[in-house]
Amino acid sequence: NSLQHKSIALLFSKRSTRIRISAETAAPLLGGRALFLGKEDIQLGVNESANNTAKVIGSM
Repeated sequence: NSLQHKSIALLFSKRSTRIRISAETAAPLLGGRALFLGKEDIQLGVNESANNTAKVIGSM
C-alpha cells in the first residue's frame, strides 16, 4: 500500500484514455485515490503557473 492515505493528481496535456484508466484503476489497488483534473477544472497556464499548481496540489 505505497499510496496509503494519499491522493495523486492526474494532469494531462493531451487526452489519454488508456493512461487515465490505468492510473485510476491502480491508485486504489495501492491504497490511494486518483483525482483527474481536466483543463476545465484548473487554470494551468492561464491564471496559474505549472509550478504554482503543483505546489497547491502537493500541499493537499
